[in-house]
Amino acid sequence: MLTLSKVYKSFSEALVPVLKGIDLTVEEGEFCVIIGANGSGKSTLLKTISGVNSCDSGTIMIDGKDVTHQSLHQRSKMISTVTQDLSVATLTDMNVLENMTLSLLRGQKSRLRFYENHSDFIKNNLQELGLGFEKYIHKPVGALSGGQRQVIATRMALFSNPKLLLLDEHTSALDPKTEVQIMQSLSKEIEREKITTLMVTHNLREALQYGTRLLIMSQGTFVFDIKGNDKKKLTLKKLESLFYQAETAYLENKEVKKL
Repeated sequence: MLTLSKVYKSFSEALVPVLKGIDLTVEEGEFCVIIGANGSGKSTLLKTISGVNSCDSGTIMIDGKDVTHQSLHQRSKMISTVTQDLSVATLTDMNVLENMTLSLLRGQKSRLRFYENHSDFIKNNLQELGLGFEKYIHKPVGALSGGQRQVIATRMALFSNPKLLLLDEHTSALDPKTEVQIMQSLSKEIEREKITTLMVTHNLREALQYGTRLLIMSQGTFVFDIKGNDKKKLTLKKLESLFYQAETAYLENKEVKKL
């Protein structure tokens, strides 16, 4: 469903490429969790897939279509993204209902519609979380806390039935209890709708609990690729060991390990 071939990405201020010949194939419905040390290239990878960054070379295919040279806007018809940068996902001058309705109608032909026509659906959608967010429906998004906005942005990302969902530290502003509730709800939705997903996290326990595949990055490339029963059997102690081995494996120029 998603295929990256020899993808390189550099920035003028960096001495070496941030992404170094990334090869990756993600099957339809696969839920991939990506971890790695700061500066390993995780966020740059997601931004390059979404179209925020253009790649220096290589190809990016989504659902059999070459999107390497497509703009962020063109790719947004297939991709939904939630990042740490809350200004990207929501319009702060609009209220929650208006933001979520715009997301709900994304990709549809422009026609006269009223936000209130979707009020009940959106209230019910928020009610499912069990966090009381339905009471904020007419509140300006800019008046919400960072964590509240991340919750809204995450719900919005699912409205357009994306072919590909990209999550970059999307729970970073949440308290532990809300983070668990959001991740459980999101995971069920991803599994039910079979949404192909890439999720970047620094939380190793979260990396163990969620997803069907685990990728560990170091210095702009993948060092470990763990899926299936190998991922299910992975312990926190073993994952911590692999995490710290990743840098050494890269420096020794070893091939990507598939456990």
